[in-house]
Amino acid sequence: SSLAGGFFTGRFTRDNLDSFESYGDKLCVECYCTEENFQRLDRAKQLGDEKGLSIPQIATAYVMNYPLNIFALVGCAHPDEYKANMEAMTLRLTPEEMAWLNLESDSR
Repeated sequence: SSLAGGFFTGRFTRDNLDSFESYGDKLCVECYCTEENFQRLDRAKQLGDEKGLSIPQIATAYVMNYPLNIFALVGCAHPDEYKANMEAMTLRLTPEEMAWLNLESDSR
């Protein structure tokens, strides 16, 4: 998924990984909770803070800006989530931001 099974919601931190009990959350911990991905999460938060966007919006924008024909599957439970998803779908990230978010560069 564009949010890595919930990892890029911001709910998962380096300090709370043992607290998740549901199968889906445990699967997310097993598949996505690596130090490299936490570094990506940290950068998504930093860029989101600078742009006034949430971590999920930055993650969705990253998927939508990836240079392949990718179709993000996004859902929403509330109208505000729909609005946030639409904003993320139209956000353009620079190639430098894309590389920085993916740990390919230390600068952007």
